[in-house]
Amino acid sequence: MGKYTTHIALALLVGLIVYSAWDSSQQRQREQFGVGETAVGFSIPAMDPDRGGGPQDHLGKVVVLDFWSTYCPPCRRAMPMFQRLFAHYRPEDFHLFSINVNPDEGRESRRELVARFRDDFRLSFPMYLDTGEASRAYGVDSIPHVVVIDRQGIVRHMHIAEVSERELTAEIDALIGQPVER
Repeated sequence: MGKYTTHIALALLVGLIVYSAWDSSQQRQREQFGVGETAVGFSIPAMDPDRGGGPQDHLGKVVVLDFWSTYCPPCRRAMPMFQRLFAHYRPEDFHLFSINVNPDEGRESRRELVARFRDDFRLSFPMYLDTGEASRAYGVDSIPHVVVIDRQGIVRHMHIAEVSERELTAEIDALIGQPVER
């Protein structure tokens, strides 16, 4: 029995060390890339030519930046959630930047790949093609990566991994409920 207890204690200790390292890494990323600070502006092209821009163009609205890729399983699973959010909130209160970070691969253009993806998933929200500017501005080095910005243009939440619909909706609702300072 003593041998098994030692192995269990050792496994728990290793797990605790790994979790602590991961948690502090997540905290450093949140601090480094500006939770509580003014959102970084950028200007990237949209799939629809008349919609390009960045979060600075939507002050007065809650803005969600969703960095994703067509080859990312958690990103694919999140698409129906983002479609529901887009359909639920009024355009005068909310803007979704669904930002594709796929690298150009040559077989087909990224624009064609994203258009096919949008059609396959029956998505109606605007999609943007990152030139590298937006992902650099928000320190995106893994996906999914979701940033929530309040009406005054302050980064309030950052999710560096999957986020639940319940959590994201609660964050958006709380921010939409805040008065707009002009």
